[in-house]
Amino acid sequence: MIKLEHVTTDKIIFAGDISTAYAVDIKMFLIRNGIEDYQALKDFLESGKKVVGREFLEERLQLVEDKLKRDNELGLEPQIFTTNGYQNVDLKSIKKSEGKNKGNILLFKSPAVCHSGKKGKISNLTVHNIKHLLSHVTPDKGTNALLGTLSGYGDLAGERLLLSLNFFEDQITRQARETNEEDRNLFIINQQEKREIVEEGIKDIIEYLVDNSDICIWGELTQVQKRVYLESISGRNSEKHRIVRKNMIDVITNYTTLSEIKDGVKEKTLDRFIIK
Repeated sequence: MIKLEHVTTDKIIFAGDISTAYAVDIKMFLIRNGIEDYQALKDFLESGKKVVGREFLEERLQLVEDKLKRDNELGLEPQIFTTNGYQNVDLKSIKKSEGKNKGNILLFKSPAVCHSGKKGKISNLTVHNIKHLLSHVTPDKGTNALLGTLSGYGDLAGERLLLSLNFFEDQITRQARETNEEDRNLFIINQQEKREIVEEGIKDIIEYLVDNSDICIWGELTQVQKRVYLESISGRNSEKHRIVRKNMIDVITNYTTLSEIKDGVKEKTLDRFIIK
């Protein structure tokens, strides 16, 4: 059954013939009040509080309710993907970590692939945006709000994105244990120190992953990719090899903690990137 809470309000201002200024006012009202789905919108409309664009929003809500009634009569289900969540991370840090980091840091694409491809389509969305859209649907037959609006994405891409988002959440949980501070973008804590350690050990890191994995968190490790990885640390210095080496340094830096690697990147730590 598709519920109002499943349906995102992300594109609500594009659904009617209203002026740009009015649309911006409504969008800012929704953002200020944390309204991201139609159940939250309905609750706010019924709260008695002042609402910017009430007539427009009530009209949109009614249209969505009518659509959901028809879709549920057909037995349709929402196509949603929800993450595992965090452990002992303060809400302000979660908000900053998800809001200040974009999709380009998710391990959705192999470090050996130099062009943006599908990942380019999500690279300008924040992690919060991606999580929200992936866990919600459009007002049209329970279609996933992310996969249904980006061409070339399907259920497999949804599962891959979900895996990368869970990996991100695990890293934020680990990083939270590194500091007593709250209200932080935890993803970038100790970034420079970690990068220096990873750069120093990148040859051993790549050799271990090549020798011990066929599938990593970002997907299959093909023989061609393994060769490119090894070439990137064997003295080859083409633009492609520099990018691949940098990409791998970014991956290990982003998804380890300083306490884990301060004495060097251990095999046990690298095993988290390998799918057995």
